[in-house]
Amino acid sequence: MSRLSALTPLAHCDSVDAEAAQQTTPAPDKLAGYLASAVEHGCSHGVVELSSAGLAEGRAAGLELAVAVVTNVRRTHLERHGSAANYRAAKERIFGLLKSNGVAVLNADDAVSQSILSKQNHPVLTFGLHNQADVTASVLERSQGEQTFYLEAGNDSAPVRTRMIGDHHLYNCLAAAAVGLLYGLPLHHDCAGFGGG
Repeated sequence: MSRLSALTPLAHCDSVDAEAAQQTTPAPDKLAGYLASAVEHGCSHGVVELSSAGLAEGRAAGLELAVAVVTNVRRTHLERHGSAANYRAAKERIFGLLKSNGVAVLNADDAVSQSILSKQNHPVLTFGLHNQADVTASVLERSQGEQTFYLEAGNDSAPVRTRMIGDHHLYNCLAAAAVGLLYGLPLHHDCAGFGGG
């Protein structure tokens, strides 16, 4: 059975032990330590959220990614980076960490991601709600406590019900589904992780 480790802004987990995150992207030695511990615990895959600050400061140095996902590039964190151009350049550093056979997963609805798309030397899988994309969704119903959407990828589709609402969550679901598809997971299997399927 596959095991997964995850390093997110909420917690860092090696599939056995978890601790509250002090930083979204820890220092290189701590990051390497978490990932080494995950391998010792039998993890076959790891998910690491890399912040723009972490990328700019080289905290991901030495990582080789099979997949790099950019959900969006907004005009945030400008106080840390000094300008929108610096922020964008920091976010784009993630693609320098991709293996030679790695895949970029980009939001087709995000204007900056669209410009990144034109410069990619790696294969790209896109996701989106409004523009043409490889993985898409249509909202069927939305209430205060849940939303239902129809997830589509190629000729495959699946209904999804989740208690997390809003377009930002749909984009996260689409990005996760795209990564799952790259690893050969059936679309309905991806949906189970979103709170329904």
